[in-house]
Amino acid sequence: MKKIILSSFLLALLTCSGIAQNKQEEEVIAVAKKAAAAQENYDPATLEKIYAADYVEISPRGEIDVRDKAIGFYKVADVEQVRAKTPRFILDEFKVRHYGKFAMIIARFSIGPKNDAQKPPTPLGIVIYALRREKDEWKIYSAQFTPFPRPERPPAK
Repeated sequence: MKKIILSSFLLALLTCSGIAQNKQEEEVIAVAKKAAAAQENYDPATLEKIYAADYVEISPRGEIDVRDKAIGFYKVADVEQVRAKTPRFILDEFKVRHYGKFAMIIARFSIGPKNDAQKPPTPLGIVIYALRREKDEWKIYSAQFTPFPRPERPPAK
């Protein structure tokens, strides 16, 4: 009887732990998706809320951008015109790691046309987000965008 009770208790504990981890994964993935949507829509106000005060990113071009520079890129005069030309930003293939108040996300980032959901997205690279929990909210404090290598062109004849 003790073994049955102990086994039941351990199973319940593991189940609760798994549910909590899934909830945390969903929370941090939601923050990453919100950041990608804010970038796609040139929405610096949302990025102000998502990025930690000490945010730093490595851009797809390999540049190191501090928070103000990273957010400033999305502060444009004619937002509607820029949004119309910007493709859809897509994050998928998430791998999430939790370390208490810290989390890491590795995801593939792609672009796709906004007006043709049937056309497959074009994968561009991998992004790694580092997040930390601040006052019951997940904040991104670092991001690194690593583009996939471009296919080599055959030599000209």
